[in-house]
Amino acid sequence: MKGQNLTIREDFRRDGLAANFLADRILMEYDAKAFPGSIINVGYPAICSEENKMVRDILHDLKELNIESAVVGHALKSHLDIMAEVIAPYRNASANFWVPISIDFISRTLKKIPKRFLIMP
Repeated sequence: MKGQNLTIREDFRRDGLAANFLADRILMEYDAKAFPGSIINVGYPAICSEENKMVRDILHDLKELNIESAVVGHALKSHLDIMAEVIAPYRNASANFWVPISIDFISRTLKKIPKRFLIMP
C-alpha cells in the first residue's frame, strides 16, 4: 500500500461500541449519529465474504460522519492484509487487531518465536 500513512496506537479496547455479527448498516449509522466522536467497531472483514461485504457497506455509509469506524481482526497476516485493504479508502477508519500475549499463542498466531521480537525476562 504505497503512499499510505500508518499510525499505530496502543489502545486497550476490545469491543468498544460494538454490535454483534448481525448488526446492519442502519443500526451502525444510528450508533454513529448517537455517539459522535466515538470509536465504533463495525465488523470482522476477514471472517467471511458476507461479513466483508457488510463491513465495506458500513464503512461507506459512515465515511462522512464524525466517528472512527474500526474493523476488527487478529494479528495474522491474512487478517491484516484484508483490514488494510478495506479501510484504505476512508479517512475515518482504522484496524483494531489483537496481538496474543501468551508465548504459545504468539508462536502459533504470528508464526515467530517471541524472543526474537519481544523483551522477555
